[in-house]
Amino acid sequence: MKRRCSVFLCVPLWLALQLAAAAQTTSQTDVASMPYAIIYKMAQWAVPDATSTNSKGPMIKVKSSLPGVSPKDIALYIDSKAGRIQLVLDGDGVCRLPVSISLIEENPQIISNQPKGSIEAEVYIAAAQRDDAVQDVIEELMGFYEAPSQEKYALIIASHDMILLTCKEHHGSNEVAYDERLMQVFVSFVWKKYGYKGSPYSETMMNQIVDSVLRTKVVSPDDLDALWAAFFATGDVHYLDRLTAEATSDDLIVAGMAKWSIKANCKQRRAVKQYFDQRPEKKDIINLQQKPDGDGKPTP
Repeated sequence: MKRRCSVFLCVPLWLALQLAAAAQTTSQTDVASMPYAIIYKMAQWAVPDATSTNSKGPMIKVKSSLPGVSPKDIALYIDSKAGRIQLVLDGDGVCRLPVSISLIEENPQIISNQPKGSIEAEVYIAAAQRDDAVQDVIEELMGFYEAPSQEKYALIIASHDMILLTCKEHHGSNEVAYDERLMQVFVSFVWKKYGYKGSPYSETMMNQIVDSVLRTKVVSPDDLDALWAAFFATGDVHYLDRLTAEATSDDLIVAGMAKWSIKANCKQRRAVKQYFDQRPEKKDIINLQQKPDGDGKPTP
């Protein structure tokens, strides 16, 4: 799976992904469990450095939905073929997920001593740092639809190489192709809607990119990012409609990342928040009533 530096989805200080659904559906017994790969891949998708086999790994916070069950009552372990790997929770229910090539390949279950469906897990990952100049351009890109102009379009295109160079320095050359693709999507959708000049891509290529995003079925977080790039370029709520629909996908990773990306952008983009405020039925799908506490983490 490609790693990425999340240029288009603005990663907040902490990433939180509710995995209650996974806990309810992945166990063949009566205890709560979830696949190691779900947590690993979601963490990897957001901040690749956090899942390097040289890093300390992402952190998991668990809690029970049952009354009277505190973190000290919960036990977790990775059911590896090489033997159980006990995950030691602190008083807040937080532990660190070990990362190794063997665990990634095996994809064992993370098993709890609690009843199936009673455990909720959150994954926390510190966001990658960016140069201030690059961050300013990314903010212009993500807010482009709010006040589109030829001048802003030219600025973003002129900053293209700087963004990709920063991505390469922070995350390696494998990331460049991914972010180049998202830049292509953004530039193509702006050109298609506004007709602005200065794109480094041919009209034929941009038409093909737009058609591909409009027609492609979402099968991975990459496709979600493309929809966000299209929205940031145009402000068209059609793309929010599609992202909301993916929040109910049978693919747990796609559904989880769709929900998280919507929640993150609701906090940062007024138009996204207004879209859901005006559509209560879609707000319920994303569970947007949850509000962050003072340090940016979701309130349990």
